[in-house]
Amino acid sequence: MKLNVFVCVLILAALSLGAEQPRIALSDFTVEASSPKLQFMGKGIAELISVELLKSKDVVVVERERRAQLLEEMEFSLSDAADEAKVARIGKLLSADYLAFGKAVEMGDQFLFSMKLVDVETGEQRWADTLVESLGNYNRIAAYLTGSLLRSLMATVAASTEQKSEKKEEKSLEALIAFSQAVDSLDRKDTATAKQELQKARRMDPGNEAVVYYISKLSGASPRMQVELDLTAGSYNPALAAMLERPLVYFWQSMNRVWGEGGSTFGNINFNERFITGRIGLLLPLLGSIGLTAEVAPFTLLNSGLLSVDHAPLFTNYPGGQGNLDRSSMAALLGLSWRPLSALAFGASFRLGKYFQSEEGLFSDPWVGLHTDGAESTYRYGILPGQSFYSLTFEGGVVYRSADDNAGADLRVLYSPDTDGYLDTSRNELVSGVMPIVLSAGGSYGFLDRTLFLAGRVIAEAYYDDRSGVMLRTIPAVEWWPWEFIGLRAAYELAYLSLLGSTTSGHGGTAGVSVKLKRFSVDGNFTYRYRPYRHLPGYGDSEFFLLAGLSYQL
Repeated sequence: MKLNVFVCVLILAALSLGAEQPRIALSDFTVEASSPKLQFMGKGIAELISVELLKSKDVVVVERERRAQLLEEMEFSLSDAADEAKVARIGKLLSADYLAFGKAVEMGDQFLFSMKLVDVETGEQRWADTLVESLGNYNRIAAYLTGSLLRSLMATVAASTEQKSEKKEEKSLEALIAFSQAVDSLDRKDTATAKQELQKARRMDPGNEAVVYYISKLSGASPRMQVELDLTAGSYNPALAAMLERPLVYFWQSMNRVWGEGGSTFGNINFNERFITGRIGLLLPLLGSIGLTAEVAPFTLLNSGLLSVDHAPLFTNYPGGQGNLDRSSMAALLGLSWRPLSALAFGASFRLGKYFQSEEGLFSDPWVGLHTDGAESTYRYGILPGQSFYSLTFEGGVVYRSADDNAGADLRVLYSPDTDGYLDTSRNELVSGVMPIVLSAGGSYGFLDRTLFLAGRVIAEAYYDDRSGVMLRTIPAVEWWPWEFIGLRAAYELAYLSLLGSTTSGHGGTAGVSVKLKRFSVDGNFTYRYRPYRHLPGYGDSEFFLLAGLSYQL
């Protein structure tokens, strides 16, 4: 009970971290210039400023794709955001606290840049500034206006932004034109032309952060190395929904098969453990910084049997020679997440399951999950007294993602008060234990314009019942996207289990593939490994494991 309260307090404390950050939406600059080559410059300048704003940890920027999507649904355009009469309506539609407007007016060899920030709630002007500069100094223009805007909100200005604002460095005007045309091409959903213009801009201005950011978003992928933490865990980190721009519908299924037929034999003990799961869910981003996770697990089947080879009594505390640690359940999960910063989100979820009677009659009231050749038993799964057999799982999570999606990290904590049976071979007793606390930490980093990823995950299971031990799984991985629509991955898994004074270790490998078809994604991981058994401490066996999923981005 104390542990349950501690976990709840820990999750609530994580969710309370940080203050709400102001959300800013930028409109494209209006441009008054004689050259038709500068017709899209207002889009380029706006995105240069947007990328500079993304580097501040104190504000949240409504990204261009999200702005365009929401405004299009309401029959607005990005240029409409410059209409002050529509400020309140557009600001509320974008869940923004402030709208930023800009204007560039040609003045001979230079331009007059003016920009202002309007409070969506009151319609009042919060800040304004101007700068006269040549277009070749577009990096300084964006940095100066960004720094001035952030200081008006008492927000942190990145050191690199400060340095740019103080440094005059003439760049090729053609680089700005190419970048601006790339942004316009993306608005028109012409990805091919956008990529060409971005590469042109990078050749002329290799270190431009906005150009690199857009190239990374377009040409790169996202690592899709999925790992199943536990049969009772959700498919995704509960904080992930708040990080998404679009809702995601998904289905995941996992199953295993032990290498040998009829299970594994250890002396006079025959042990067989097989499982199959299915999960259907929705990740739903709401209001710009909130996310909702809903998942249903229509089936979670664990077939785990213990019997003596010579059919003699196997357990000293039960008369029979056979015991089943089987579990069958249906469950539903609900999670809530919050993104206080553009790069960071926290989340928590609650999963409720119901164990049910199998057709074979292995589960029957008043006990569930164990039978010993018909002997009476008080051992059962579930946490509530009486004839109800429910499963509870609590999960907390944190997700970090860099502004350019190049780096990511996450942390998950899983706690369940459910029963977890095991065989203590030192006493030949079948014991009713408790599910371990599971901690998972992972990260990834992209290279070569996010076509190659190095990733890793460490999963720890802490056992606080009589087993009193730990299980560690370390999984380094590499993922390669040779084309935009297909990704290949490989991983190595090393496992170490120390329970009841005995240690077991094993290792294996994973090969996986992901295929993207527009908004659909199909993912599959096939693993062959030696897995230590937590239900039979001191032993383990080789198994095949398949994890496959189908997702659709709405």
